[in-house]
Amino acid sequence: MSSKEIDNENKKKLKPEGWTARGQDQWLEKNRWQILESTIRDSLSIEGSLGSLLGSLQSLKRRVVVSGDELAVDILHFPGVLEFIQKAQGEFRSAASDQMERTKDLATVSEELDAVAHEIAQALHRGSGSARKAKEGGARIKENIQNLHEIARGIADESNGIRVVNDTLGKEMHGLGQVFVDVEKQINRVKGLSEQTNMLALNASIEAARAGEYGHGFAVVAEGVSDLAEKSSEAVKNIEEALLSMNRQFEVWSQRASDQMKQTDRINESVNDLEHIIETNTEFVQSVQSEIETSTGSYLDLEQQIEEIKKTTSLISDSAMQISTKADYIHGAADRIRESIGQLDDRVNQAVESITNQNPEWLLEFLRARRTDHLQWMASVDQALAAMNPESFPQLDHTRCNMGLWIYKAVVKSDAQRKVHDALEGPHRRLHTTAQELASLVGQNRKSEIRSKREELGKIYEEIAALFNDYESFLEAAVLAELRSEDSAD
Repeated sequence: MSSKEIDNENKKKLKPEGWTARGQDQWLEKNRWQILESTIRDSLSIEGSLGSLLGSLQSLKRRVVVSGDELAVDILHFPGVLEFIQKAQGEFRSAASDQMERTKDLATVSEELDAVAHEIAQALHRGSGSARKAKEGGARIKENIQNLHEIARGIADESNGIRVVNDTLGKEMHGLGQVFVDVEKQINRVKGLSEQTNMLALNASIEAARAGEYGHGFAVVAEGVSDLAEKSSEAVKNIEEALLSMNRQFEVWSQRASDQMKQTDRINESVNDLEHIIETNTEFVQSVQSEIETSTGSYLDLEQQIEEIKKTTSLISDSAMQISTKADYIHGAADRIRESIGQLDDRVNQAVESITNQNPEWLLEFLRARRTDHLQWMASVDQALAAMNPESFPQLDHTRCNMGLWIYKAVVKSDAQRKVHDALEGPHRRLHTTAQELASLVGQNRKSEIRSKREELGKIYEEIAALFNDYESFLEAAVLAELRSEDSAD
């Protein structure tokens, strides 16, 4: 038997036989519309095997409806999920674009840093060469200063020797001055003796004149003595003049010797100052040389560090280029993902339109499921109130609960349905707003205001329940109208 024959066999109608079957058929025909209305309103109650059979069929229908409802609710949630994905994908794409620009900037900065590192390396190389030359020059300066110190020390020694000689000469000249004083004393004595001799010669001449002829020889002696005294006096005068000249010359020499000693003292002082300056400069040169050696070592260390920086910047530049390439790829992939999400969004919207614009039988079951959702939602609110826990409240956003998703995303083409559909929006929004206020009161532990707010919530729920009844009645009438239309066509 072929598959087609099997399908035809399965499709064969079961035909009850006998008077019982005919009676049952007549009864069903008579009560057909009542049974259909009861079935649509989910209030069917028939005794016997037929009732059991219809109950089983109704149970199977509920299972199908529940599965379809779960799928429909999931599809209604898809736009929100896609919106979140689109937002996250947009942020990711924006971050990828920023990252791409930053990596390009990083590559540019790395290249600039590498160029700067090269310039610094060259400058450090020149600086290290200058530091080495400065170090060598400092060593020569130190050596020259040491030589200058030795020369100054030699000058000081020579100056001290000159001072010793001048001191000795001063002492000798002082002794010579004393000799001049002694000579002057002796000259004065000779001068006195010469005057006395001259006086004696004068007296002898007087006495010889008195003696007459007999004193002639004595007169000759007296004249010789007088002549000797006169020559002695003249010699003493010459000696005095010579001695006076020698005294003046001696004073000049003494002054010169004193000046030389003072000059020698000044030379010694200058040499001492020079030695102090040389010692200070020596210490300074040593300090500078030490700093130059330290700087030279620092230059070498910096050169090594700059080389490491150059290597690092080169790696950063290469990595930045690789990252930029990957960022370009990610950016392109993000664009492709965005296009795919757009296509998926279109399909999801089509699916949402499909499930919200189905036949009235489907919408009736979907509406009843939403009514059950809100009944459970109210029970969850009461549980949160009993626990006084604001975190336990169910979904408080009226656009994100299952009912809200259907109200705001449904595609309603019939004006008559639009009227009953839009009537739910205001009360539904107020219901969730009131629940938000209740959660706030619970969080603030304002128990005195909670009861009245719960009563307000209950009234709004009853208002929505009445609107649910209107919507169900509208859909039930639409289902029956379709069935009658199909029945008349048959």
